[in-house]
Amino acid sequence: MQDELDHRSTVRLNGEPLTEPGSAMLISFILDMGVPPRLQLSETQRVLKMMNYESMSKRELLKALFNAWHKLGFPHPRGFVFPNVIWTQNYVAMAFDLVSSMRSGALDPASLSLEELAEVIYERAKIYGIAR
Repeated sequence: MQDELDHRSTVRLNGEPLTEPGSAMLISFILDMGVPPRLQLSETQRVLKMMNYESMSKRELLKALFNAWHKLGFPHPRGFVFPNVIWTQNYVAMAFDLVSSMRSGALDPASLSLEELAEVIYERAKIYGIAR
């Protein structure tokens, strides 16, 4: 549902123009990999859901999506659009890099203060081009 809205939207809530689609579909696939296979959506189920959302008017889509986010406990303002795909890809790559560093012992978050850990994450974010 979020992916369909991302594709139909031309601007973000702050008025910034969308230069590429949002990353809702990418996030959907990543989340789907984290659940047991019996709970994952099949390709047919994904296509049927996408066809259903494509047939909705934008007003219906906005209303349904707003309600769905609230039911999940993640209230977003009506018309919220996910970040660009490239930004999300870089963010996920950075997260995997941090986890890899922790698993290899190169980074021990338990030995760092909260400020030092925040600095490490900020430095990695700059490397991946996602620092704000």
